[in-house]
Amino acid sequence: MIKNSLNDYINLIRPTISTDIIDENNWQNISKVAQYLPSALTTFFGFESRLGTKKAHCDFLLCADATEAGKKVLGDKEYSIQLSENLLIHPVWKNVNIFGQLWNDKGSILSEKINNIWLEFDIDETLDNIPIPSCFFAPQAIYANQADEAIKWVCDTALNLLRGKSINPEIQAKLLTCLQSLPSGAYVFQIGLMLARESDFIRVCIRDISHTKVIEFLQKIGWIGSVNELKSLLNDLAQYCDRIDLDIDIGSEIAPKIGLECYLERQPSLNPKWQLFLEYLLEKGLVIPEKKDALLNYTGYIREKDYPELWPKNLSKLSSLIGSQYQRIFFKSLHHIKVVYQENKCLEAKAYLAVTNTLIDQQRIQKSKEFKNNSIQINNFLSEQENKQLLNFIIRNKNQFQSATLHEDYQNLGRKEENYRLSSVLFDFPEWETIMRDRISSILPDVIDKLGIPPFPVAHIEAQITAHNDHNYFKLHNDNGTLESSGRVLTFVYYLCQEPQPFTGGELKIYNSTSPENLKPDSIKTIEPINNSIVFFLSQYMHEVRPVNCPSQDFVHSRFTVNGWIWRKN
Repeated sequence: MIKNSLNDYINLIRPTISTDIIDENNWQNISKVAQYLPSALTTFFGFESRLGTKKAHCDFLLCADATEAGKKVLGDKEYSIQLSENLLIHPVWKNVNIFGQLWNDKGSILSEKINNIWLEFDIDETLDNIPIPSCFFAPQAIYANQADEAIKWVCDTALNLLRGKSINPEIQAKLLTCLQSLPSGAYVFQIGLMLARESDFIRVCIRDISHTKVIEFLQKIGWIGSVNELKSLLNDLAQYCDRIDLDIDIGSEIAPKIGLECYLERQPSLNPKWQLFLEYLLEKGLVIPEKKDALLNYTGYIREKDYPELWPKNLSKLSSLIGSQYQRIFFKSLHHIKVVYQENKCLEAKAYLAVTNTLIDQQRIQKSKEFKNNSIQINNFLSEQENKQLLNFIIRNKNQFQSATLHEDYQNLGRKEENYRLSSVLFDFPEWETIMRDRISSILPDVIDKLGIPPFPVAHIEAQITAHNDHNYFKLHNDNGTLESSGRVLTFVYYLCQEPQPFTGGELKIYNSTSPENLKPDSIKTIEPINNSIVFFLSQYMHEVRPVNCPSQDFVHSRFTVNGWIWRKN
């Protein structure tokens, strides 16, 4: 239909995807959509697969990011690539285009607040000549304390533009109640309208909500459903997943159907929990065996040399212009699995299969290889007896812990939002602090050698004990980003807890970046909080502690660490 359409990308990846996921007929219908859309619209698209049916059928979705050409395609009148006039004759596409124009206006609220837009297409046999999308946008995180300010631009500007008319005041009031009722630390990361289905409901997607807080939140906003059924399902899913996001549909009432987006760190080849999770879904009848196997074999990458005859011509031309030091790679990954719950209805599971493409230079590839050695984890750091003695010491001193705080300089580093860090700390433990310092000092030369950094004169080793209980976390930060902390070179984290481990979550995610504005998905290293292990990494690296799920909420069941920093002598 148009030159350099997204269909070129579809044709490229098509041979690599199992016919148990997408069959020939489904591919043809996806192509009917993709041929209308310029490939410049996205570097991130994917498929939604219903896992419990033998029908090899997927819906299609794509992301237009604020930092890429897709934003310009949607609404920059001066940009060389525009949406097809054939699309803009339809009212929904007109509204998307008007939305895109304001999004491209640098002085607008949408330009300030929106990170990306998702277009989702229902693929069926009765596809119109013009594919009609449902539309979701990713606002900057909306927390409960921002609800009153957010509701104005979300409803009066964003949703009104997409719908082409004002939002029903009753629905707007219900949305405000939902935002105001968000649990501490939880935030809205997607808001959407089912434009293709002519539904008045507003879809709201909530992140960093502990599975133990979901039911309390739903009851607070008026959801009606079986609490016991949902609680049992959430507890099951939490055993297999690293994070569960909540999807709700808001009308004059909260819809009975909810979505539970289940995320796992890393891909199946690096994370055996995918296999366990899919086996659980198989036992529950939520995935058929053929699709389970197809999902586990889905991930991979595609380079020009793999399929030269299918490689999009515009990308081949670009390759010839930029030279051999760069290469374009398409990556396929499992994004997440959503379990849909509604009382008195059968559960349903859907997989979201991602395709991204990016231009990679040889230097970045080399840095990625080097990063694998820029943190090390050592097991059995203390003797078994010492580990238990230290744990008992911590439990006996429960009342000496105090709420963790942020240094005031962090407000200059974008850490001003409420509840950026939730945990408790103990600063006074002289006997154990000496033991930990001595033990770390004895292995420090070997640690420095394995990290591949130059030796440095050590001034001192600073330490504290931290407890993370239910829904505690520490969001993205580094450890030497203030003037006071600039002398820190290495960070260490020693883990200890009851056995068997009484919590889930609490992973440490380390990024190969010193800036929150330069994070790359392929630069993440995830450290599991293994009892009696210690991890060392560069203090300059951005890192975060993922939320802890501790069902008992008992202090003794917390994720404990002796964490601290090795300072350079001036």
